[in-house]
Amino acid sequence: MLDTTVVASGRLRFGEMLDYEFPSFVMESRDMGTLVAAAGNTEPQALGPLHASGLFRGNMEMAVFRGNMAFDAEQFAGEFSSTLSSRPHIGATLWASNVIQLAKRSGGAVGSGWLGLRRFDGKLSLNAPGFELGPILLTDANLEVLLDDGVLQVTNLSGRLTSGDVLLSGSLDVRSDLPVLNFGGTLSGLDVSRAIVMSGKRDSFDADNLTVNLSGSLRIENLSLHS
Repeated sequence: MLDTTVVASGRLRFGEMLDYEFPSFVMESRDMGTLVAAAGNTEPQALGPLHASGLFRGNMEMAVFRGNMAFDAEQFAGEFSSTLSSRPHIGATLWASNVIQLAKRSGGAVGSGWLGLRRFDGKLSLNAPGFELGPILLTDANLEVLLDDGVLQVTNLSGRLTSGDVLLSGSLDVRSDLPVLNFGGTLSGLDVSRAIVMSGKRDSFDADNLTVNLSGSLRIENLSLHS
């Protein structure tokens, strides 16, 4: 079903409320996008294969998975939970064992992909060795996100960028067909020359009679981004 295979062993208990617990639970899906589309009642978009193994338990109101996941060659450990209602609340607390490639994750979230965020509420806590977007690498990364009634609130996005510290927060409002983005934060202790080299540029600019070399550290407070 949905290009997904599940193998599980455990117990089922029938009574006033059905409940179950499968200490041995393995799920493999050819493409997680199919599962996401089914859960959010949206058009499927390719997200990559998923393998999960661990404990799966729940009842007629809530389901919880705790264990290890391999998603499109990225490794995670942690817990997923979801209420089983017409408007589910989904929670996830995850630790990644490798750097997260943000370009791969954002590609399926544009256009009509945002519409699925209107159909549920949720909370995400993600810790990773790093988040990578093109030439930018944010190490020791932490992401805290709340989704409530179509507003995605990033309460914390933090880490280290070259020699500096990054602390950002903001929101993405997807209640209308045109998402509205608001972000702010602080960059501190950023080595200017290393940051320029990291972005694929040299740390000097040349003109016919002028050479400018950049060095030192940079602190930006009350940074804001709106769209």
